[in-house]
Amino acid sequence: MFHFKKKGGKNCGVILMYHHINTLESDEWQLAVSAENFAEHLSVLSDFNVISISGMAKAARDKSIPTNSVAMSFDDGYQDNFSNAAPLLERYGYPASFFLTNSIGNNQQLYWWDELESVLLLSKEIPENLELNIRSVHYSWNLSADWTEIINQPTLSALTSWLRWEFPPSTRHALFVHLSEWMKSLTHEEQQLVIRQLKDQVYTEQERSNALRSMSMASLQALRQIPQFEIGAHTATHTALANFNKALQSEAIYSNKVFLETILNQSIAGFAYPHGSYNADSIEILKQLGFIYGCTTREALVTNEADPYLLPRFHVKDWNGRQFRQQIAGMMDE
Repeated sequence: MFHFKKKGGKNCGVILMYHHINTLESDEWQLAVSAENFAEHLSVLSDFNVISISGMAKAARDKSIPTNSVAMSFDDGYQDNFSNAAPLLERYGYPASFFLTNSIGNNQQLYWWDELESVLLLSKEIPENLELNIRSVHYSWNLSADWTEIINQPTLSALTSWLRWEFPPSTRHALFVHLSEWMKSLTHEEQQLVIRQLKDQVYTEQERSNALRSMSMASLQALRQIPQFEIGAHTATHTALANFNKALQSEAIYSNKVFLETILNQSIAGFAYPHGSYNADSIEILKQLGFIYGCTTREALVTNEADPYLLPRFHVKDWNGRQFRQQIAGMMDE
């Protein structure tokens, strides 16, 4: 059995961050773990003390994180979290936290990053030039040019920690990375406008993948009945909070909390920052609204000195059981 001990003998824990438990046609950000590999992850975790994130946060407050503690989280509320992850988690009796937006039950609209990936990377044919008009500014990109004309190498290097490629294999991949980062600074309405404009220019026969659907209302209601599962907030429309003023942040967080609490008839006390984006205002809002913890995307161990509103998490990729065990060992050495 592994032991999460750092210098000085202080106990430490790990929070794992999952998104999809599925196999996707395209997964440029490596957010999907196959159901087969996920089952192997859970088998490996039988050597650990699997606890809830709320339990981890309380232990951090009490400076008493249990030895060998691991918590699991699932971001964005995809249907496969219920269909593929929940039955396996329930079989092992493991607790888990699911961070959801207001997309639950709305099967008409994909998240913008899934739409962007479909349009730019899965479309068989794409025009030589793509144009956008946002905030009275006209943008144009020539896809026959060199990819460095769309995104420079230093910027790319700062963004590609989750990507499969070292450098873009095509200019459309470079544009995908560029727009993925830029769109985080747009409002939800502007993000949808970008997607509509791109769809108007790119002919695609791609149909909406069932693997990208948000959890249905019926699935959410069934999920909440499983005692070891926690439902947490993730803003109404997956807002990259640090890009916006306090008023907009507050509305994004508060409306999501009210939405989930109304549906579930229970208090929502956990939160995960979309895109790992937050600032001092974000933390203040969480405290004011009665949240007891907040999860980031910073990869580090949870120590007894951890701020409960800045809990780090490790992004889990599609590793088999042997690779997952090696990764857990590496996390301990952080």
